[in-house]
Amino acid sequence: MNRDDIMMMCKTVRMAEKRNPLGPTGETVRANITRHRERLNLGYAELSRRLGILGRPIPVLGLTRIEKGERRVDTDDLMALSVALEVSPATLLMPPHLTPGDDVEFTGGRAPAMHAWEWLRAETPYPLDRHGEDMNVSIARFRAENWPGWFLETEHILAEGRRARHVRAAFAFAEDERAAERRAATDGDD
Repeated sequence: MNRDDIMMMCKTVRMAEKRNPLGPTGETVRANITRHRERLNLGYAELSRRLGILGRPIPVLGLTRIEKGERRVDTDDLMALSVALEVSPATLLMPPHLTPGDDVEFTGGRAPAMHAWEWLRAETPYPLDRHGEDMNVSIARFRAENWPGWFLETEHILAEGRRARHVRAAFAFAEDERAAERRAATDGDD
């Protein structure tokens, strides 16, 4: 073995030590890309073509490396892959599960599938018990911190509209009741 061979072996060992292996979320994304590519019956070349059209080209070799766990998916890749695979980015991040109560693992935690999905959709915080707060307060605070302002405003308007519909329905019901009582009272006058 010559000096160059030894240097190459040392460099290879250092590169292997530096490599940051995929965590649970990276593994999930990798597996979900494969699953959805196969669901759409897409070959690597077609998926690569779609990504190129979207302005985020990933060559066939890059896609195979992603699916083998040898290449990471960054956030721009995740968004383009979601569009190309016709799924939400949250779908690529969500571990597959059989029931809402199945525990799923993600980088930074573990939770029942339903809770993980609600967290990905910014519906509930993770962990659910935040700082000993009341659950409803915790959820409201989480949504206020995570939902876009325009969405919060829309939700408020929709909630007001739902309340107004209920009030109108209650008034209409009361009016129908009064009309029925008047009819019943006048029916006996013949």
